[in-house]
Amino acid sequence: MKIRYRLQFPALITLFLVTLIGIKMFHDIRQSMRVLLAQEMLLTTRTITQKMQQRMESSIDELQIFSRRPSIQHALEKALANPLVIVDDIGGVPNNGDHSPDPAVLQQNPLANMLRQDLISYHRYRYGYIKYLELFITDSRGWNIAQNGPTTDFFQADETWWQKAFEN
Repeated sequence: MKIRYRLQFPALITLFLVTLIGIKMFHDIRQSMRVLLAQEMLLTTRTITQKMQQRMESSIDELQIFSRRPSIQHALEKALANPLVIVDDIGGVPNNGDHSPDPAVLQQNPLANMLRQDLISYHRYRYGYIKYLELFITDSRGWNIAQNGPTTDFFQADETWWQKAFEN
C-alpha cells in the first residue's frame, strides 16, 4: 500500500502543477486577447472617424461648389441685400406679427422652385440620386426664404450651427 500512495502523490502533484500552468496560460491568453481587441477597436474607431471626416469635408466642398452656382449666388445676394424684399417677391405674408414668411409660400415660390430644380439636376448629374434631402436659404435674420422641401422649422437663427455660420 505504501508504494501505491508513493506513486499517486507525485502524480497528483504533477496534475496540480499542470492545472496551475493551464490556468495561468488561460489567464495570459485572455488578457492578450483583451489587449488585441482593444487595439483593434481603437484602430477601427480611428478608421471610421477618418472616413467620416473625409465624407464631411467632401460634403462641405460639394455644398460650396453648389452654392457658387450663379442662380444660387443671385438668390443669396438678393436675400442678403434686403431680406424683406425677397419675402415680398415670393408673396410671403408675415404671420403672427413675427415677420416670418408663410411656410406654404416658402415651398412653392420661384426661388424655392429654382433651388429645388438646381439641387435635383446637380445631384442627378453628379450622383444619379439626390444626396441632400433638406437644403434651404435663410435671410440675414435666420428665416428660411427658400427651401427644396419641408423643414422642421422656419426660423434658424436660434440654432447654434446657424449662429456660427452667420459669424463667419
